Amino acid sequence: MNLQFSDEKVFYQELFRAFATRFLLVSAAAKAAAETSKKLKHAAQSRLGQSSFIIAFRQYSKHLS
Repeated sequence: MNLQFSDEKVFYQELFRAFATRFLLVSAAAKAAAETSKKLKHAAQSRLGQSSFIIAFRQYSKHLS
């Protein structure tokens, strides 16, 4: 196996950094989607009007894609 790193320790440090970064990005996206989902539910339940519901739905759909 031909590694680009000088030794195993550096390889595992870089691997850990990559996984940690990915985990933080996914966690942040999930949190944002959950908060937007709450806004969408609130707009629908409180009958704030069709425009508020549409705006909340658009924000929610952006987080899903």
